[in-house]
Amino acid sequence: MEKGKLLQEYKQSSSMWIVYGFFIGLFVLIALGGLSLAFLLPNEPGMGFASKFIFVFGLAMAVIFYASAKKKMDKPQYFLYENGLERKYKSQEYLMPVKNLTDLFLFTTGKSPAPNNLAFKSDGSDQWELISINHSGDIGALIDINCAKRSEYLWQEIEQGKIIKFNYITTATALKNSFTALSANTFLNSKSKQISLNREFLTVNDTNYPLADLQPIQRAMVKGYSIKDKNGKEVFSFSETTLWSFAVFAEIYERLLKNRS
Repeated sequence: MEKGKLLQEYKQSSSMWIVYGFFIGLFVLIALGGLSLAFLLPNEPGMGFASKFIFVFGLAMAVIFYASAKKKMDKPQYFLYENGLERKYKSQEYLMPVKNLTDLFLFTTGKSPAPNNLAFKSDGSDQWELISINHSGDIGALIDINCAKRSEYLWQEIEQGKIIKFNYITTATALKNSFTALSANTFLNSKSKQISLNREFLTVNDTNYPLADLQPIQRAMVKGYSIKDKNGKEVFSFSETTLWSFAVFAEIYERLLKNRS
C-alpha cells in the first residue's frame, strides 16, 4: 500500500530530556560537591561520612532520573500519511491503514483542560496504541482523516445491511477517571458499553430507536452532545471523550438521517 504524503509526526518530545537533563545535571553536581568536600575539608569531624553520603545520594538520584527519562522516552513513534499510520518502535515498523483504526479514545492527563492523549486500536486487535501528551504533533489531524476514511468504509457495510458498533464510557466513568487516574492505563482499562447503528435503528442499551423518530445530534450544555427523539426525549448523550471514534459515529448518523429526509 502506498503511504501517500506525510501529514504529521508523533514523536516523543525532546523537551522532556531538557527537564530531566536539568535534574540529572543538578544531582551530578551535588554528588561531585560531596566528593570534593572530602578533599577540601579532610580534617573536619564527620566530614568523611557526610561527603560519602552526599556523593551516594546525588549519584543515586541522578541514576533514578535518568532511568525514569529513558522509560518515558522508550515509546513508539507514529507517522501519519494520507493512507496509513506508520508505527516505529526500536527495529520494528509497520503501516496501519487509516480506515482500519478503531476506538479512537480522547482523554486528558496533566493540567490541560483539553484532551491531550489519543488511544486507538488497529481493526481486529485488542491492543491499545497511544499517542500521549509526551508526543509531538496534532492529534486532531489523525481524528479528521480517520473520520473521512473510516466512515466511508463503514458506510459500505451499512449499505450492505450490516450493523456497525461503537464503544463508549459513561460520563460518570469519565469523571471518575479524571479525578483518580494515576496514569494513562486507568483510562485504557475503563469498562465500556456499546451502541450500534444500521439503516433503520440506533440501538442503545438493547433498545432499538427507529432513525425515522430521531432528531439530528444537538449540543448539550453539560454532556457535550445529545440525540433526542421527535418528542424531545433524550435517547443517548456523549462527548468527544466518552464516545470512542465520536467523529465517525456523528458522520454516519447524520448521513443516515439525511438519506431518510
